[in-house]
Amino acid sequence: MKKLMLIALGLGTVMGTASVPAQGPVTVKIWTHMVAQSPSIRKELDVFEKNNPNIKVELTPLVGAQYQQQISLAFKSNNSPDIFSTALGEGDAWKKAVTDSKWALPLDKWATKEWQAGFPKGTFADGTNIFDGKVYSAPWDGFQQCCFYMFVNVKVFKAAGLVDSKGNVLTPKTWTEERRFAKQIVEKTGGKTYGLGFGAKQGEFALGSIATGTLWSGATCDWITNCLDYSKGRYAYDNLAFAQWFGHFIDMREDGSIFPQSVAVDDEQARVLFAEGKFGMYINGVWSPGSWKSTNPTFKEGTDYIAIPVPNATGKRRSFMHTSGASAAYAISSQTKNAEAAWKVFSFLHGKESAVRYAGYGEGLRVYPESAKAMDGVAAQMAQIGTDDVKIPPTFTRIRPQIADVKTNPVNKGLAYHILAAASGQLKRIDIRAALKQVNDDYNAELKRAVEAAAKAGVKVSVADFQFSKWTPNEDMTTEELTALSK
Repeated sequence: MKKLMLIALGLGTVMGTASVPAQGPVTVKIWTHMVAQSPSIRKELDVFEKNNPNIKVELTPLVGAQYQQQISLAFKSNNSPDIFSTALGEGDAWKKAVTDSKWALPLDKWATKEWQAGFPKGTFADGTNIFDGKVYSAPWDGFQQCCFYMFVNVKVFKAAGLVDSKGNVLTPKTWTEERRFAKQIVEKTGGKTYGLGFGAKQGEFALGSIATGTLWSGATCDWITNCLDYSKGRYAYDNLAFAQWFGHFIDMREDGSIFPQSVAVDDEQARVLFAEGKFGMYINGVWSPGSWKSTNPTFKEGTDYIAIPVPNATGKRRSFMHTSGASAAYAISSQTKNAEAAWKVFSFLHGKESAVRYAGYGEGLRVYPESAKAMDGVAAQMAQIGTDDVKIPPTFTRIRPQIADVKTNPVNKGLAYHILAAASGQLKRIDIRAALKQVNDDYNAELKRAVEAAAKAGVKVSVADFQFSKWTPNEDMTTEELTALSK
């Protein structure tokens, strides 16, 4: 009898094994617009997979506008990746993806107050990674990470004779010097090398990047292509800094010192062309050194390129770039069928250990102060520039939550449109004032329309709610400080 029971048990075990096949690893798909940083992200995902053999991660980098188009199509076809980056377009695109399209999964099940406490104070904020009281993303960047720099090709500058008596390269501090240096590069190289290059095909972000000098020349904006001045409660493209920059940029184009193919290449291609010495100056972000390590491994920081502050109108900071201490880089799709696995990947990438390693790859500061210790060379230079060039404003939506319900749309011909027109020769100096007036009028009209639409929908809001006259843009100011001043 005992023997029969053992046989029956054995058969049951075999039959049970046959009826429940062994499950393979879960695959989590990530789509990112961070093309330059994708090798470093992949390194971190390899660490994750080693520690979590039951989860495999597919990383798909997509360039700028291509990413925005493909992610939209993916959600429409119910075929979105499990994790996606939040760079979905200009203005309120990320917010609309959360509140209107419902693309993002609320993370409160996992992102508890205890989990949030592992991040620096003030890095979770309404309108950035929290909407309607729910968490949809988590902090990624350190505030210095936001900043932009001018990268100088050392070999190009030396070949053009742009060196001091000790052989160190001279670097431009003003737009006048930038233009003069660019002309000298073209002249000394017989037109084989240009002064300035960029990747216009990348779209609005890359086009706005080359105009970032306005942010230190008197313009008060969150970002170049969305220049809402909260101290006045209106858009500020009528600021003199914009007219001065367009004049400078058109002069450089007419000098023949802008790389002609800039209008036909994207940001990734432009970075490679800069490393190859096609032009001597390139304005871009903190991700560039990491990109060169992948695409141009012999292009070395310090000996082949350096990072300097972006030149501005006078060489002195008259205003600052503004960025929140809060940030959002990735979200989990509401369509995911692997929510638990996706959360594990998401949480790992946002953890302190991963962030410190990531900074050590040359990708710039993450939200944790400890990530600064992993940086050296050009990365450390960029962190210092960011510290000098950036001010942290209050979170205006926390003071007046109703303005977060105002949803603006992109204008038809914004600043990026006119930057491209200037680069291609369609915008002339004589047209600058009229073009900027049109941009300013269109943005302010769109703000008014959006406010009226929100009010009609029941939101108690007016255009006046966007003005915070007690805010001092050239100083760091906390939300609590401005709230107290505004009473």
